[in-house]
Amino acid sequence: MNTKNKNTKNTKTAIVVQDKEYYLEEAIELLPKISKTKFVGSVSVDVVYKLKQKDAKEIIRGSVLFPHEFGTKKIIYVICDDADKNIAIQAGAAKAGNDDLINEIEESKKIDFDILICTPNLMNKILKLAKILGPKGLMPNPKNGTITNNLEETIKNFQKGRINYKSEQGQNAIKLKVGKLDMDSAKLKENILAALKSIITEIKKFKGSIIKKIMLSPTMGGRLRLNVSSIIDSIK
Repeated sequence: MNTKNKNTKNTKTAIVVQDKEYYLEEAIELLPKISKTKFVGSVSVDVVYKLKQKDAKEIIRGSVLFPHEFGTKKIIYVICDDADKNIAIQAGAAKAGNDDLINEIEESKKIDFDILICTPNLMNKILKLAKILGPKGLMPNPKNGTITNNLEETIKNFQKGRINYKSEQGQNAIKLKVGKLDMDSAKLKENILAALKSIITEIKKFKGSIIKKIMLSPTMGGRLRLNVSSIIDSIK
């Protein structure tokens, strides 16, 4: 019996050691070697956590503004007063409107946008869209910055790379894309730490929460378990 590879998993050109906790710099260097895609894949982090029983059904949500851009521009729709339509469009929104845009979404039931932003005074009007937007995680929410009066800054930040995230109900885990495999290592590290700082901060708002593990992975390939203690020290 060959026991040489008992605790390892072979990938394209590198070996991921099962149960090993990698330091972030080490994991970033290994990512391109374990990727199985022929195209330039994305990099994702998975944070698995545990909440107290009374908080177990809570959904963790938030947003992160990455220091370095990656991926494609976001398609943003804005629900706002007529007077603010031009501000929204000039800032980078694909569409902006009031009753006309609300009715368009309600009637078509199509989600052809990535982000929906709404001004606070119109939130009551879009409650009827909850069944359409809710399952896609697109209902505006103050915690992820999509309910705001500061349309120009908010739209520009989302276009620069702000991304919303949330846990799925009943799953104590958050997965988030943080960059691309061909990014400069230092920039990718900064993106990863920005995402983890935001996610861990939201989780820690629940007293007694525990970060069980943090994984880093390419689009296709092995998953690298990160050393949680070193990550927490890095984001303090």
